[in-house]
Amino acid sequence: MADKTSEDPTKISGLLSILEKSVEIHVALIIYCFLLFFDICLELFDHSGVYDLAFGEPNVRITAVLAIKFVVIFVIFSIFISIFMPTIAVLTEGLIRPIAYSRPVTWLWMPGDDGGVRHIHEMWLLGNVYSSTIEEKAHETKEQYYLDLAKDAEQRDSDYQRTTRLFIAAFGLSAYNILGHFGSLSLLQGIAVKIGEYGYIYVWMFTCVFLVHSLKLLLRDSDWMYCPSIANELLDKLHKNEEERRRFQMMRPVGRSLSGSDLGDKWRRGSK
Repeated sequence: MADKTSEDPTKISGLLSILEKSVEIHVALIIYCFLLFFDICLELFDHSGVYDLAFGEPNVRITAVLAIKFVVIFVIFSIFISIFMPTIAVLTEGLIRPIAYSRPVTWLWMPGDDGGVRHIHEMWLLGNVYSSTIEEKAHETKEQYYLDLAKDAEQRDSDYQRTTRLFIAAFGLSAYNILGHFGSLSLLQGIAVKIGEYGYIYVWMFTCVFLVHSLKLLLRDSDWMYCPSIANELLDKLHKNEEERRRFQMMRPVGRSLSGSDLGDKWRRGSK
């Protein structure tokens, strides 16, 4: 009895650890993407997917053959996520960003000043700077504080890219799972049928969540990091440049002065 009692806390702790991992965004997205990928592959090759395995009469039997197919599909999925998805994410970003930052669109959501200069100034006042500025400071000073910040910035950028790829994959696989013409109901098609009336509307609403998060991450200005010491240095440089500009304008002949774009160029050069 004592042995069984001593084993219970370990088992419970292991179960809680698995549950805790499963709710992390990366793990949850990978599980969801693989489930849809596995379902699509079974539908294409056996005309019977996960929905039939769970609720219907599958054409494929749960035997060693299915286990082998599971391993093969897992390998294909790993290659798809690690090799093809980064390329797809880059192409998607290259398509979305020019549209989002085009003149007819930027006035809806971008700062309305000279190239975002006011936005940069506001970020400096909040103590935020570009991560590239922190990396330059780390290489220049070799101080551990800035080296740690640069390392954190690199890790955050890696997590950001991985999350973006997984959300794009989740949306693409979900859309194909809903719209694909298979020999039987796919997983999301079966769930929509199970829900009944407006089932497909609910499933599409669920799928659009991945689309919204994908666009949010693709258009997010994620290159800022909190570092008040560097932000204060940049603000001091900015104030000195403004004083120099005022003195220079007072010394120049009437009729020509520095333009706002010249000032904006100085701000942007100091921010990176």
